[in-house]
This record gives sequence, structure tokens and C-alpha cells, in this order.
Amino acid sequence: MRQLLFILLSTLSLLTSCSRTAYVPSVQNVPMLTEKHDINATITFNNIQSAYAISDHIGLTLSAETDGIFKNLTDEDESKKHVVEVGAGYFTPISEDLYFNIYSGAGLGKISFQENTFNEMGRFSSRKANYYIQPSISYQTRFVELAFSTRVTGVDFFDMNDSEYFVNTEATDPFDLRLINDPFYTFVEPAFTLRAGHENIKISLQIQHSLIINGDPITRKDRRFVMGVNFNFNTKKPHSLD
Repeated sequence: MRQLLFILLSTLSLLTSCSRTAYVPSVQNVPMLTEKHDINATITFNNIQSAYAISDHIGLTLSAETDGIFKNLTDEDESKKHVVEVGAGYFTPISEDLYFNIYSGAGLGKISFQENTFNEMGRFSSRKANYYIQPSISYQTRFVELAFSTRVTGVDFFDMNDSEYFVNTEATDPFDLRLINDPFYTFVEPAFTLRAGHENIKISLQIQHSLIINGDPITRKDRRFVMGVNFNFNTKKPHSLD
């Protein structure tokens, strides 16, 4: 089990595709809670998600994500992205194994870039606010869980620092990051989540696609594949990890 956990946590989630990718969709927190006192947590390479059922139909969520933990801070060229999200939602059974879930929440984060091109140093940073609503349908059994979710996300960039920023005209596809300061971006992000394994510990896979609704320019990642480990148990019931 230790070897499996190490392999899963060492799997990269392909967070960025280029150094100036301003928007990367957050890993979707899909708790699949079933009753009061359920706890659900998923750990991936750079993301931690948790959820707790405060009743038989209401759940609370918390997620944190960063791509800067394992980076060398002395690198001349680097990019970092961090975000923390909180949410709450409603879940209810449709049939014995089928559930409807809807969660909504908000988050705060930051993006930063540093580049050294032809002995010139460029730095850029901006804070961001995320807002989302996320309905889903899930099929849940003891050993296999499947969910299809569609998340509508709004993103606002603010508190920009571009005092040492320049546009790298030598890049294949140069983009002026200062353009992201004014628009409010809206994305529709369908995702498929699969968990399989033990009743309390499962391998978790998520495939997500991100579609931009408004036509404002932004460098972004439009798809993600994430692999991790999911833990699920109820604090009021006996459980075993054997």
C-alpha cells in the first residue's frame, strides 16, 4: 500500500503547458457523500480536497492547490499558481446507487511569472477570485464510484503587479498578461471522475475539459488529467483500512 501511495502521489497532473498560462482549471472536488458524518478526501500530486457531511443532505468542501511546492526557487524562468476554494452543497439519492449532487463555492488564488530573456528580467503577478457552481450525477458502490460533473466557473483577476513586466516578442505565441486585468472570464468545465479500490481507500482519476464562454483573450489550459488517492469513511461508524 505504501508503494502504491508513493506512485500515485508522484504522478504529475500536467498542470501547465507553457510558462505564461494564466488560467488552469481547478481539480473538481466531487465528494460523493451519502450520509451525515461522511468524510471524503482526495490527495493528488499538487492538490488536496476534503468534504464533510454535516447532515444527510448538506456537505461542506475545502480544496487547496499549488504547482510551486517542488520547484527550484532559484530558477531564472518559472511560473507559480496557487488557489484555495471553499464550498457547500446538497446531495440526495435518486435510486439505490445513484445520487444527485450540486455544490457552489468561491476561492482566492495567485499567479506569478518570472522570465529571463536576453539578459532582461520580467516579473508579473496577479491575484484572482474564483466562483463556481457544480452539479453532478454519481453512481456509488462500495468499491467503484463514477461521477459526471459540469462546473461553471467565473474568474476575476485583480491586484496586478506588472512593474517589471515585458512582452516576450521572441516567443512563438507572445501574449500580454496585462490584458487579463479587466475581463470577467466564464468557463464551462465538464469532468468525469472514477474511483475504484477498497471501501475506504480508492485510486482516483479525473478527466476534465474547459471551454471558455466569453471571447476575451487569455492563455489557458483547456484539459486536465489528474490521478490521486481517495479516502472515504464515516466518523460515527467503524471502518477498516485492511
